[in-house]
Amino acid sequence: PGSAYPFAGLCGAAVACKLCCAMFDRAHGRQDAAPTNASVGAGLAPPASRAALNALVDLVAVATVADVMPLTDENRTFVKYGLAMLREGRRPALACLLGVAGIDPARVSSRDIAFGVAPRINAAGRLEDAAAGVELFLTDDPARMREIAQRMDALNRERQAIQKKCVDDCMALARDAGPFLLLRPPAAHEGVSGIVAGKVREATGLPCAVVAESADDGALYLKGSARSAGRLDLIALLRRHEEFFVRVGGHAAAAGFLIRAGDEEQLRAALCADLAALLADDPALLDEEETVDADVAPEDVTEALADALEALAPFGAGWREPLLSFTALPSDITDVRAMGADGAHGRFKAAGVPCTWFRWDPDLLGKPLQITGTLGWNHFRGQKILQFTVAQVQEIIV
Repeated sequence: PGSAYPFAGLCGAAVACKLCCAMFDRAHGRQDAAPTNASVGAGLAPPASRAALNALVDLVAVATVADVMPLTDENRTFVKYGLAMLREGRRPALACLLGVAGIDPARVSSRDIAFGVAPRINAAGRLEDAAAGVELFLTDDPARMREIAQRMDALNRERQAIQKKCVDDCMALARDAGPFLLLRPPAAHEGVSGIVAGKVREATGLPCAVVAESADDGALYLKGSARSAGRLDLIALLRRHEEFFVRVGGHAAAAGFLIRAGDEEQLRAALCADLAALLADDPALLDEEETVDADVAPEDVTEALADALEALAPFGAGWREPLLSFTALPSDITDVRAMGADGAHGRFKAAGVPCTWFRWDPDLLGKPLQITGTLGWNHFRGQKILQFTVAQVQEIIV
């Protein structure tokens, strides 16, 4: 509050980097060192510190994506140049993580950071000790670096198993709950509560908080992570009930808190009652608004269009991939096949457009459809394959 800095979307690592640059320039005689705006290449830092900043920009890029910061303004520059560093393999620790994640460094993207690199770094802190991540970036021993990266990979797989069990438990509890989901699953683990809350929110469309037991000085507390839905200001809703919280903090979209175990039921009832009243005044409060950027004809979904859209990257929070939409009749659907061990996903062609649909409903493919999604490239076993990733399928009347 009260800051005159022109961009408020920096993550902690970016702020630390800016501070280091300012200190560097002060130490070299510049008294007006504090950077004010713009980019790595022109004005992000004074000339004396620009080389130091450029050496750190890959770390800032990883932190920016991992913290789900908006990829606009300065963050966009950090991530663009940081990805270029990652592709060149300049930092051995990150190269090791890309290796254990099976990511080709030459084509690493912001999505690879979000779903490949960041989860492995975070897994150590969630399940064991975050110091492992610090050592990974500080050690000069290649063998030790590989050992830590492999351990992080193993912990990430363990985290995924814990997360899946916790999501399954939460979905069972959510059937008879709401409109605010305050869930205490049997498989709760505070290291994955935030991820699980997000998954449940995505599946149900309702704001969700997942709590896990946390003992302190012999007393039993519940530590929670919450995720909002639609336009609901989550932290404002929680702060209406400060009397229940030992600690609470966050923002409109996400929050964390600590409560006494005995207050769980009262807090759940209070949040549900408040949200029900808000919904009575604004029934669309929790609706997720995703605007289609372009209605296209199937014949316009081409490699040239994929290349043009790729030029808009990096994508992420605040700068999502463009959503395209087209219609397809039952006679347009060909080459249908299931994917995954349980057939939960599918591939098909719609009027010649190669589509991939995660968590699909194959029964819909026999009806007239409006298909919405993103267009890009799938790099697989040395091949570059055009792919339309389906985000939504709606039955239409023709």
